Amino acid sequence: MGYIVEILVKIVMIGAIPLLLFMLFEPVTVVGHSMNPNIHHGDILLISKVFYRYTLNDIYIYKSPKSGHEVVKRLFEILPPDPIISQYRRLYFLGDNAEYSLDSRDYGFIEEKNVVGKVIFHVRSNNDNKNRRKKND
Repeated sequence: MGYIVEILVKIVMIGAIPLLLFMLFEPVTVVGHSMNPNIHHGDILLISKVFYRYTLNDIYIYKSPKSGHEVVKRLFEILPPDPIISQYRRLYFLGDNAEYSLDSRDYGFIEEKNVVGKVIFHVRSNNDNKNRRKKND
């Protein structure tokens, strides 16, 4: 009987590890050119959904207040919570490709509750010719 319990525990642990990894990290494929020249359309980013600190100039993914889609931008400014307005810190994000990026210049600060995660790893796509576009995509 002890052998069966041991096998069941191992099976549960093996199933729990991928679930735990999915809860903590997520791969994301970049769509668009707002982060050129540093991040290109088709690049793959690994984001940490839980364990991160807000650091200026680091790259994050958050839900856009305009479209509700997840977008990739660089953190430019951090404001403390305003107890009258919100309990969350307010974050100002900018795209690296200013001429093409829809970001905090257009819709202002983002509450930290809308941040999905911080980019911790970046894999470039092999489509360099398509990824060089600057604007008017």
